[in-house]
Amino acid sequence: MHVSVADWVVIASAVAAAATVQGVVGFGGNLLAVPVVALVVPAALPGAMVLPSFPMVVAMAVTEREHVDWRGNWFLLLGRIPGTALGVGVVALVSSDVLAVVIGSVVIVAVAVSLLAAHLHPGVNATTATGTGVAVGVMGTAAAIEGPPLALLYQNDPPPVLRSTLATQFTIGTFVTLVGLTVGAQLHGWQVLLGLSLMPSYGLGLALSLPIRPHLRGRNLRPLVLGIAALAGVLAIVRS
Repeated sequence: MHVSVADWVVIASAVAAAATVQGVVGFGGNLLAVPVVALVVPAALPGAMVLPSFPMVVAMAVTEREHVDWRGNWFLLLGRIPGTALGVGVVALVSSDVLAVVIGSVVIVAVAVSLLAAHLHPGVNATTATGTGVAVGVMGTAAAIEGPPLALLYQNDPPPVLRSTLATQFTIGTFVTLVGLTVGAQLHGWQVLLGLSLMPSYGLGLALSLPIRPHLRGRNLRPLVLGIAALAGVLAIVRS
């Protein structure tokens, strides 16, 4: 499939803006960027959005590797594998327009989970981690959005544990998702090329976030980010 220059510029700009928000706030990358891609080039999903953040999550996982919750990661992986299979099934069975509706719905659910996070205290054990892994596998494969369930699971852990464990899971998840989509014949070469072309935009956004952070320190931007993500999710559903 051919992606026009105009479409690519819109997507790349959305990825850069979303990465800037993630760099400042700590989350929101794919949550903001994916629904924009669903509006512009729905056929690019989920494959094209699995790759752009990969260099960042690898760097985060390596930098804080001593804080990784490996036991939780193994149970997450145990659940992620069947969840990935379910996600591949969703991608294979629906059209790109219907997938845009699915993705918009996933974004709205992710926002709701993020809003409820402060009131839920699941704790990390074999049952909750495996169940979260299933949810992450489905959401990450069908919609390239897997952060909210993981953030909910680890919300009560120290920030270094949360950051490093999530980054490690994102790193592992990228490989699992790519393998699942490939085996299910749902990953196309042009999606991979598009994803690779968006990596610099992700890096640009993270670089732009560095000088912005000091000016916004102490301000709660979470409601704004979640509100924008929910609006983008609704628009993706309405468009389809």
